[in-house]
Amino acid sequence: MFISHLISMIVNFVTSCEKKCGIAIHSRNFLKAKTSDAQINLVCLPRPSFNPFSYLYSGFLAGKNCDIIHIQYQQGIFGHLLPLPKIRAINHFPIFLFFIFFYKFFGKKIIYTIHESNPSNPWQHLVLFLMKLTADKILIHSEDLSKMLIQKHIAKDKIEYVPLPTLRREILKKSSCKKKIGINPDSFVILLFGFIHENKGFDLVLPILPKLPANVDLIIAGSARTGEHKKFLKSLKKTASDLHLDDRVHFFDYVPDDEIPVFLNSADLAVLPYRWIQTSAVLADFLACSLPVLTSDLIHFQNVKEKYGCIETFKTGDSDDLFSKINHLLKNPDKLSNLSSNSKKFMDASNSSKIFSDSLKIYSHLLSD
Repeated sequence: MFISHLISMIVNFVTSCEKKCGIAIHSRNFLKAKTSDAQINLVCLPRPSFNPFSYLYSGFLAGKNCDIIHIQYQQGIFGHLLPLPKIRAINHFPIFLFFIFFYKFFGKKIIYTIHESNPSNPWQHLVLFLMKLTADKILIHSEDLSKMLIQKHIAKDKIEYVPLPTLRREILKKSSCKKKIGINPDSFVILLFGFIHENKGFDLVLPILPKLPANVDLIIAGSARTGEHKKFLKSLKKTASDLHLDDRVHFFDYVPDDEIPVFLNSADLAVLPYRWIQTSAVLADFLACSLPVLTSDLIHFQNVKEKYGCIETFKTGDSDDLFSKINHLLKNPDKLSNLSSNSKKFMDASNSSKIFSDSLKIYSHLLSD
């Protein structure tokens, strides 16, 4: 009975299809687990732009010939009103929703997956209010985000926690990967990975590198997308030069999908010194490659640590504690090995096939209701 209901279900899955986008990677991981139990149609949002009409048209396409509209939400994938830093948060999401309200009125079920929402941003308050009016279900990857939505008066029974869908990464020989990207295979490699942004705290790691053993190298791999991010990347390079670390800090631009396994497998320790985050696809990538990981002690990371024991944390923004934790891990290979082994617990809970199966049940229950 359950399966026959699923087979008749048509879901339009609305997402970014940009190659250099974390939401697109999330969606690809999710859809790779697709089965014949339901018809899932991919609806691609336009490349982020200032043109509102392209988002209006995407909203129209989102509801065509389907039972359920499943919308991925993150601020940046719905474009920007104007290219000005102070109003960059204002996107075209309300324009996109014009037809969604229409489809909702005629009985289509609406699901959102919210990847991030900044509670201190007035525009995000409006976005959440519009979601509240239209959503039959809101999926989140972070219990921290769940608490925030409830504080914004979104009904608890509309919110569903679903782990970030993750695919197991290929495990390669570390020494070979280091050689491939031009790093001494005998060095201990710390990896900072992902788009360059001040929130990510990469600047906390550079000043402590001179205090670490001389065989410790640092990889910073990721591109800068905006003018502010480019200035931040420039400051990171200047700091490395001022500290005479040019031979130990290795900067790489955007890493294409097919090269990601080489960079991940070159690392002996991955570090996520974020100042703010609600969920992290980069963390999922690290754990999918069984890397030992050190993160700041933000709520999302603390929850992962408590549930799976696969990461270590330091006090957010505290460079002294960051140094202390890295130094401790360098001297304790058994601890590094234990963190790596525990990544399997995370993968068992968040593998894409399981998440896709759980999502099908959510779709089915919505239609049954």
